[in-house]
Amino acid sequence: MKHVAALLLFFLAPISLLQAQSQRGLFGFSYAMENGYARITVVNQGMPAAHAGVQVGDWIISVDGYQLAGLTTTQASSYMAGPPGKTSRFILQRGQQQFTVNLTRALPPNRPAPVPRPPPGAGPGPGVRGIFGFNMVKEGAYLRISSVTPGYPAARAGMLQGDWLLSVDGYSLANLTIPQANARLGGGPGVRSTLTMQRGNQKFNLTMVRVAPPRSAPAPAARGIFGFNYEISGGYVRLTAITPGGPAARAGLAAGDWLLSVDGRNLSGLSLDTAKRALAGQAGQRHNLLMQRGNQKWNVQITRIPAR
Repeated sequence: MKHVAALLLFFLAPISLLQAQSQRGLFGFSYAMENGYARITVVNQGMPAAHAGVQVGDWIISVDGYQLAGLTTTQASSYMAGPPGKTSRFILQRGQQQFTVNLTRALPPNRPAPVPRPPPGAGPGPGVRGIFGFNMVKEGAYLRISSVTPGYPAARAGMLQGDWLLSVDGYSLANLTIPQANARLGGGPGVRSTLTMQRGNQKFNLTMVRVAPPRSAPAPAARGIFGFNYEISGGYVRLTAITPGGPAARAGLAAGDWLLSVDGRNLSGLSLDTAKRALAGQAGQRHNLLMQRGNQKWNVQITRIPAR
């Protein structure tokens, strides 16, 4: 999935930030793929996206007629790549409203030379960045954990998707950009740090030791399921069957319950295909579901299991 530090004005994957090459033009926004859709997470002042009125939280529906739903970050980035001076047509969605903006790519700003990488097969050396194993996105002035990699320090320490990251080693991360926060989180393998988190109304500390990043990309995670079937009824997602012993059954969900939102994303008014993409995810991911039964609404945390 995707969420180390790079100065970035265009391409953003929650943990790995892809730095635009010098010959590539920039729109001046960052985005993250959330449940199969591209969501604007940062808009840089003085750049084309800001001049056009693009806002944090806008959803990118298409670029030059190419739909981005269901694509990986790499695939979505390939549709948005282009040289300075080239204009592209974006269809965006803000709330229930879709609108079109034309953005012309700008020259990238001056940035420091990249740190040389060690040769293939070399062990961690000077300048190698350690990782905790989580992805994050910026929401308002704060940083929210968007995914936690199983088996890495963050997962072993008990961090969960949806937690808020408040500070590292006493340094507040509020109002920082993703690159600035990554700089604060930087450190070599073996370096220990204390992260202050918030879950609901509870604040707590997690102490973790960074590990070396993997030398090769991990195998794709298995597709995850909640253990329920559903239909679209009257523009809403209604559960039709619950798999015995699955995550939904253990969470107390029942056939006839209504699924209103996932991780804060409203599911009303979606087609069945769009709902399938919105509910897609990987095994091990934990989500907050807003449910309704009769007149009662409640939130439930469910972790996906591998599909069989």
